[in-house]
Amino acid sequence: MTDDQCPCGSNRKFAQCCNRYISGDKPAPIAEALMRSRYTAYTLGNVDYILATWAEEARKAINPADIIKRSKENEYINLKIISKIGGTRKHTQGQVEFAASFKSLGKHQTHHEISNFIKQDEKWYYVDGEVNII
Repeated sequence: MTDDQCPCGSNRKFAQCCNRYISGDKPAPIAEALMRSRYTAYTLGNVDYILATWAEEARKAINPADIIKRSKENEYINLKIISKIGGTRKHTQGQVEFAASFKSLGKHQTHHEISNFIKQDEKWYYVDGEVNII
């Protein structure tokens, strides 16, 4: 897959995009990069990366089996970043609004979310989000 387009919609090759973060070679430098790499991890079914990038306090309430089930049931189609607030190298908090189209059990749907991120020890983490499935 390293020569394929990255699933995150950046129009870059997977190896030069989200794979750098998912593989652990380097941390995502901004909240949007973490958001994109988490989306890509969902498309790949990489539960370990998804869990590792959840903020510690939120991770405790997550059931890995639910993430595995979602990854298997859903066919992710595309990701569109709608807006960003903060989340740059100079911030410690950020928000990314996105829409992810997917197909679940034969039905096309859109996961719309306003995600919250924090930076701790120079690494970005997903905290939570306001989700609407349409």
